[in-house]
Amino acid sequence: MLAGRTFLGSILFNDAGINLHSVTGGEVSSSDKIDDIITRWTLSFQFQAIPWKPTARFSGISVYKVKPTSVAPYVQITAQLDYWDSINITPETGGDYAKVDTTVAIKDFLNQVKPNGFEAASAAPELPYELLRRGNGYEVRRYPPYASIKLPYLRRDEGFGSLGSFTRGMNPLSPAIMEVKNDD
Repeated sequence: MLAGRTFLGSILFNDAGINLHSVTGGEVSSSDKIDDIITRWTLSFQFQAIPWKPTARFSGISVYKVKPTSVAPYVQITAQLDYWDSINITPETGGDYAKVDTTVAIKDFLNQVKPNGFEAASAAPELPYELLRRGNGYEVRRYPPYASIKLPYLRRDEGFGSLGSFTRGMNPLSPAIMEVKNDD
């Protein structure tokens, strides 16, 4: 549905994507028991059914309960449990996940898609990033390598000239951040 493959999905959602960060577990013990398989992921999609078209982002884990079978592929998934980092991490447990009421998940989603009111435009484009984790009140992001320079100056044109001299030998398509104070 999020991918827009159904009629309702094509009306409600756009630009859906999931990044799979890791897969762990699945080891087979000597008694032919298979450990749970745990995936870490980030899901994002644009909710296009409302005029401001917000993007919702969720990170978390999926725990797959598996058992061996005698028929190919010799493994059967018996259950899938999904946990969001923003709502299912139990405080002061070192990162343990626990089930929560569905209303908590709905509230988390609605908080992401509600209008934020007036927001000032960004002074410069933000570097592209990959969201690794969105928890309760924080995000963990992976940014690409970039060059940054900060230098003192007396006049703005001197600042731009010095920064321009520095960046002439750099790759013009690589991300860069330039900070110019507005207090001269």
